[in-house]
Amino acid sequence: MKRGSITLITFALLFFTACKKNESDVQGMVRYVDDQGFYHTADSATIILYEKDTTGSVVMSTSTDEDGIYQIQDIADGQYRVYGELMIDSNTVYKGVSSKFSCKGAELVAAPFDLD
Repeated sequence: MKRGSITLITFALLFFTACKKNESDVQGMVRYVDDQGFYHTADSATIILYEKDTTGSVVMSTSTDEDGIYQIQDIADGQYRVYGELMIDSNTVYKGVSSKFSCKGAELVAAPFDLD
Protein backbone atom coordinates (compact mmCIF):
# COMPACT_ATOMS: atom_id res chain seq x y z
CA MET A 1 0.00 0.00 0.00
CA LYS A 2 2.87 2.41 0.75
CA ARG A 3 4.33 1.95 -2.71
CA GLY A 4 1.03 2.89 -4.38
CA SER A 5 0.70 6.01 -2.22
CA ILE A 6 4.27 7.10 -2.96
CA THR A 7 3.72 6.59 -6.70
CA LEU A 8 0.52 8.65 -6.59
CA ILE A 9 2.17 11.49 -4.66
CA THR A 10 5.16 11.48 -7.02
CA PHE A 11 2.84 11.59 -10.05
CA ALA A 12 0.83 14.48 -8.55
CA LEU A 13 4.01 16.48 -7.86
CA LEU A 14 5.31 15.91 -11.40
CA PHE A 15 1.94 16.84 -12.92
CA PHE A 16 1.63 20.13 -11.04
CA THR A 17 5.27 21.01 -11.69
CA ALA A 18 4.83 20.37 -15.42
CA CYS A 19 1.69 22.51 -15.60
CA LYS A 20 3.39 25.35 -13.78
CA LYS A 21 6.18 25.53 -16.40
CA ASN A 22 3.85 26.97 -19.06
CA GLU A 23 2.33 29.69 -16.91
CA SER A 24 3.39 33.32 -17.09
CA ASP A 25 3.27 36.21 -14.66
CA VAL A 26 2.00 39.63 -15.74
CA GLN A 27 2.94 42.83 -13.98
CA GLY A 28 3.02 46.52 -14.63
CA MET A 29 2.87 50.02 -13.21
CA VAL A 30 -0.36 51.97 -13.55
CA ARG A 31 -0.41 55.77 -13.58
CA TYR A 32 -3.02 58.43 -14.09
CA VAL A 33 -2.81 61.98 -15.42
CA ASP A 34 -4.57 64.70 -13.41
CA ASP A 35 -6.30 67.79 -14.84
CA GLN A 36 -3.01 69.73 -14.83
CA GLY A 37 -1.22 67.04 -16.85
CA PHE A 38 0.82 65.61 -13.96
CA TYR A 39 1.38 61.85 -13.68
CA HIS A 40 0.64 60.04 -10.41
CA THR A 41 0.93 56.38 -9.43
CA ALA A 42 -2.47 54.74 -9.29
CA ASP A 43 -2.36 53.12 -5.87
CA SER A 44 -5.38 50.94 -5.02
CA ALA A 45 -6.60 50.84 -8.64
CA THR A 46 -8.78 47.88 -9.60
CA ILE A 47 -7.08 45.70 -12.23
CA ILE A 48 -8.93 43.12 -14.35
CA LEU A 49 -7.19 40.66 -16.69
CA TYR A 50 -9.34 39.80 -19.74
CA GLU A 51 -8.85 37.03 -22.23
CA LYS A 52 -8.15 38.46 -25.74
CA ASP A 53 -9.81 41.86 -25.19
CA THR A 54 -12.19 43.57 -22.78
CA THR A 55 -15.15 41.70 -24.29
CA GLY A 56 -13.51 38.36 -23.48
CA SER A 57 -13.75 36.34 -20.31
CA VAL A 58 -12.48 37.79 -17.05
CA VAL A 59 -9.48 35.70 -16.02
CA MET A 60 -8.55 37.34 -12.74
CA SER A 61 -8.66 40.62 -10.86
CA THR A 62 -6.41 42.32 -8.34
CA SER A 63 -5.44 45.82 -7.28
CA THR A 64 -2.31 47.92 -7.42
CA ASP A 65 -0.08 48.45 -4.40
CA GLU A 66 0.96 51.83 -2.95
CA ASP A 67 3.49 52.22 -5.80
CA GLY A 68 0.90 51.58 -8.53
CA ILE A 69 2.29 48.11 -9.28
CA TYR A 70 0.13 45.06 -9.94
CA GLN A 71 1.13 41.44 -10.47
CA ILE A 72 -0.99 38.54 -11.65
CA GLN A 73 0.60 35.11 -11.46
CA ASP A 74 0.15 31.76 -13.17
CA ILE A 75 -1.47 32.89 -16.43
CA ALA A 76 -1.95 30.26 -19.12
CA ASP A 77 -0.69 30.78 -22.68
CA GLY A 78 -2.92 33.11 -24.68
CA GLN A 79 -3.68 36.72 -25.58
CA TYR A 80 -4.82 39.20 -22.94
CA ARG A 81 -5.57 42.82 -22.07
CA VAL A 82 -5.55 44.47 -18.67
CA TYR A 83 -8.24 47.00 -17.72
CA GLY A 84 -7.73 49.42 -14.84
CA GLU A 85 -10.00 51.76 -12.93
CA LEU A 86 -9.21 54.21 -10.13
CA MET A 87 -11.84 56.14 -8.22
CA ILE A 88 -10.40 59.28 -6.59
CA ASP A 89 -13.77 60.49 -5.29
CA SER A 90 -17.40 60.04 -6.31
CA ASN A 91 -16.94 62.46 -9.24
CA THR A 92 -13.46 61.53 -10.44
CA VAL A 93 -12.82 58.15 -12.05
CA TYR A 94 -9.83 57.27 -14.23
CA LYS A 95 -10.01 54.29 -16.61
CA GLY A 96 -7.61 52.67 -19.05
CA VAL A 97 -6.75 49.54 -21.00
CA SER A 98 -3.35 48.05 -21.81
CA SER A 99 -2.24 47.06 -25.26
CA LYS A 100 -3.00 43.47 -26.20
CA PHE A 101 -0.19 41.12 -25.16
CA SER A 102 0.60 37.43 -25.33
CA CYS A 103 1.72 34.99 -22.69
CA LYS A 104 3.66 32.02 -23.97
CA GLY A 105 5.57 29.68 -21.75
CA ALA A 106 6.96 30.58 -18.36
CA GLU A 107 7.84 34.25 -18.64
CA LEU A 108 7.32 37.60 -16.99
CA VAL A 109 5.21 39.85 -19.19
CA ALA A 110 5.34 43.62 -18.64
CA ALA A 111 2.02 45.37 -19.23
CA PRO A 112 2.19 48.94 -17.89
CA PHE A 113 -0.48 51.47 -18.87
CA ASP A 114 -1.95 54.87 -18.05
CA LEU A 115 -5.45 55.77 -16.93
CA ASP A 116 -7.26 58.77 -18.43
